[in-house]
Amino acid sequence: MKNFLKGAVCAAIVCSMFIPAFVSGGAAAADKIVDVYLIAGQSNAVGYGYDDLEENGFTDERLKNGYDNVLFYGRYESDKEVPSGLVEVKKGLGKNWTNGQSGSGAEIGVAAAVSDLADGGVSAVIKCAWGATFLAPDTGNAVSVSQGTWTPPSYIEKYSLDTNGGKIGAMYSRFLQTVRDGLNLLKSEGYTPVLKGMWWMQGEAECPDRKNAAAYEELLTCLISDVRADLCELTAQDSAKNLPFVLGKIYRNPEFSQFAYIDEVRQAQQNAADKLPNVFAVDCTGLPQQDGWHFYASAQLWLGRQFAETVLTSEGKFKVSVEGEGVSVTGSGIKRAGENVSVRVQAQRGYKLAGLSVRVGADGAEESVRTDENGYYSFVMPADNVFIKAETEALPMFRLISAEVSDAAGGSVFAGADAKNGWYEGESVSLALTVSEGYEFAGAAVNGKPIGPSDSDERAYYFTISEAADVKFYAEVRKVTVAPPPEPEPPEPPEQKEGCKSALGAETGFGLLFAAGAAAAVKKKR
Repeated sequence: MKNFLKGAVCAAIVCSMFIPAFVSGGAAAADKIVDVYLIAGQSNAVGYGYDDLEENGFTDERLKNGYDNVLFYGRYESDKEVPSGLVEVKKGLGKNWTNGQSGSGAEIGVAAAVSDLADGGVSAVIKCAWGATFLAPDTGNAVSVSQGTWTPPSYIEKYSLDTNGGKIGAMYSRFLQTVRDGLNLLKSEGYTPVLKGMWWMQGEAECPDRKNAAAYEELLTCLISDVRADLCELTAQDSAKNLPFVLGKIYRNPEFSQFAYIDEVRQAQQNAADKLPNVFAVDCTGLPQQDGWHFYASAQLWLGRQFAETVLTSEGKFKVSVEGEGVSVTGSGIKRAGENVSVRVQAQRGYKLAGLSVRVGADGAEESVRTDENGYYSFVMPADNVFIKAETEALPMFRLISAEVSDAAGGSVFAGADAKNGWYEGESVSLALTVSEGYEFAGAAVNGKPIGPSDSDERAYYFTISEAADVKFYAEVRKVTVAPPPEPEPPEPPEQKEGCKSALGAETGFGLLFAAGAAAAVKKKR
């Protein structure tokens, strides 16, 4: 382990990815190998899952816009027309619901796993699936009547079954035709298809019936054998005789009633994986479902990755895997020995990364390691699987307990969704105080400690709360005091001007009159 760590390099993966000159219906570079992954089964193979990718941190733009080096062809259940030719893998290539939702299947996980392999190249997914279809020769429901069953030819022959007008085994025949058509399309674009593996996601239909559940292991064994033989003949590829089969072990949401024989079907799937060469089982237990059976798109992403990585690992390539609650990971997956690898492990919202350990090989010793300042752990890939374990701590959530204003008529507090829903240590939330006309802001406090507004505009004050605690917010407002208007000042007297009679003051005029009157009286007395 120490030698392995000494060989670590602090560099990001540089993938020399081959980008095909692919345009549907147009020319492609000739004689290019394309790795082909097959998907078949019932509704969880179709992909009924509602889109929950972005809300769970899966923001790769290729999920929306398409993986330009992973092509897709399918014939599967949909309320709307499925793509008629080759398209790029992206989300929404599953069931189209009447509510506007477009489901996604395991193809998005396959694309995510193989698109960034260091050796580049082109891959393709061919899907044939239909909801509620049986592997057992059971035509007791409307879907079996309209679409037929997956019952393999060797099982039909062994028990001399009446095919009910071709219904028994019709889905199996449709699958082979879909594969044939998809391979021919790839060839027409200049590619040389090479089968890599098959994902079988089915078994839910057999769970309610004891007879069907009891026969499931034999049915599955016949299916694997027949598919390998028919694909070997169809492709003239001897490798198809031992084509990797990866089985999704069915799971039903425990919030819904459980079907009587689900455990028997799951055990049959595990038995097939244990007994048959190059057959593997992926346990679906606990993956998020939108209802009683159907996996969300995020679960389909995970399942498709498990399928592709299991296939590649079976070829002698090596896997970097990361486990840990509440972490987001980039850079994991299938690698080649000697490849420079950089794995980024980051805590998701609500978690704190407490430590990281690495183990090389199933029996290797765990050793603590550190990431760089950007969260990357870098190393040279050994000739063995690498297991990275992330230790995390769940962070406490804090909430806004109350938001009060001293005078309810004087203002109101607005709390956004971030404050209402709660926040974790290190996060900030915002509150807004709107002050009523005739009032003014007089101060605020968080848990009794004064706090000033981080911003303000006319009659609105904004507060940024970074408390690692539940919060009580209090704002003080007061009525604006209106001062009485000032007393008017008396007018100033007119300005006096010397030598101008018209400008004589009242007192001067009265004096002149008095003097004239006195002189007249004296004259009269004489």
